[in-house]
Order: sequence, then C-alpha cells, then structure tokens
Amino acid sequence: MDSREFFAQLEIEFEIDIPAGDQDRMQCMRDIRDYVHAIYRQQGIVMPAVVIFERLRRRTASVVEFDGIEIKPETKLSEFHLTAPKRAWF
Repeated sequence: MDSREFFAQLEIEFEIDIPAGDQDRMQCMRDIRDYVHAIYRQQGIVMPAVVIFERLRRRTASVVEFDGIEIKPETKLSEFHLTAPKRAWF
C-alpha cells in the first residue's frame, strides 16, 4: 500500500477529504490526529482528540500491518512498512 492508499483509508474512516498537499506535510500520527480534529471543529463536530487518535490507531494498524499498541502520537509515518493490499478473490 502506498501513502495515497493509506490516506484514502483514513478519509473513509473519518469521512473527510485530505488533499495531497496536506498529506505531504504530515510526518507523524500526531499530525494526522490534529488535522482531523481541526476539520471536525470546523464542521462543528465535537470529538476529543484522544477518541480521534484511538480510531486512527485502529485503522492504521489494520491497513499497514503494524502492532496497534506500538502506534503512538509521535510515531513517524516513515516507520510503517507499507505493502500492497491483500485481495480476496471469489
């Protein structure tokens, strides 16, 4: 999975758009959490940053094959070993 696919998963999770220019500026999980929190505030959505981070942690762990317990706000996006998504064929 490349970074565009990763951010596409986050857009689905949080039901927001994250433009490519904003994606390029995000270096760690805290940056993503703060970005989502700011967008939600602009939309009048009240959600604590800790709740946003827990959703972010779960979604990230599920798509990048990384232990969710190890994902912290300071975790750099470069630490994730992004791989191609697994596909199920019917």
